[in-house]
Amino acid sequence: MSQHEAFDIPLLTPSASPPQEHLPDYFHQHPDQITSQPSRDLIVFRNFDPFRAVDLSLLVIVLYTISTFFLSRSVVWGQTFIVVQAVVWRLLHSVGLGILLSVQSSDKVWTKHFIKHGATPWEAWSQWKSIYNTSLCLTYVSFFLACLQTYHLPENWTVGTTLLRHTLGILLIGLHLWTSVSIHEVLGDFGWFFGDFFVLQQEYRLTYTGIYRYLNNPERLMGSAAFWGMSLISFSAVAFSLALLAQASNLLFIQFVEKYLPVPETDIDEATYAKVVWSTDSEGSRVNKVSETSDDSDSTAR
Repeated sequence: MSQHEAFDIPLLTPSASPPQEHLPDYFHQHPDQITSQPSRDLIVFRNFDPFRAVDLSLLVIVLYTISTFFLSRSVVWGQTFIVVQAVVWRLLHSVGLGILLSVQSSDKVWTKHFIKHGATPWEAWSQWKSIYNTSLCLTYVSFFLACLQTYHLPENWTVGTTLLRHTLGILLIGLHLWTSVSIHEVLGDFGWFFGDFFVLQQEYRLTYTGIYRYLNNPERLMGSAAFWGMSLISFSAVAFSLALLAQASNLLFIQFVEKYLPVPETDIDEATYAKVVWSTDSEGSRVNKVSETSDDSDSTAR
């Protein structure tokens, strides 16, 4: 007896997946794939489970990245490698994933790929969350290592602005952590992982609570505070340059990626909503047009 027979698990084959041109009908026939959401998503290292392959893979990659800091100190090009590593991860996270989200919003390429091979939209989003979280972690880790290599522990904390720099740096890092936690408390896993780009959700409304009562988009203002904090503590031209790159990348990501949002259900009926969200590339402009005409208070802030 096979494992599928023993546990009564239906086999998924590519032939069982719906045609790409009938994605709206697929969701109407499988409402559980629209509303079902997972639990215990890995957010940085929160909810870490050593029995999950994805969690262990992230831990290994992070430890390997940290090891490059020590292994490269004995070579001439070691410092350059650490800086280039930080730049590459920043560009991959902001530019690379930003382009992927833009394409996903207009043509649903990511979701179509998984459905074509017999998976579900939930599986597509689950894979995206793992990639996004890994990229996010390595962006911060590589930046920290780049700042660490130019940092020197002060011999006298009362000389010049040494104490002030360290105090402001720690405060900025703390502000960044508080902002990130507050954003997740309001948006949840669905908003944190850009769920509106991948799956349909019946209740598509933003409740202005928590930090959003004071800032419409806190990520725009304080999304790079930790990078500036670490650069202040390091106090090097390289660290400030990387912080400037992080700030610019974050603003560009918000400006050109997060505007690609599905249309809220409050503006159109459910059938039209499904058609707009799952429009093809030739209808991609329709998504943007409808989204831009919606009221700003209904836009999903991240």
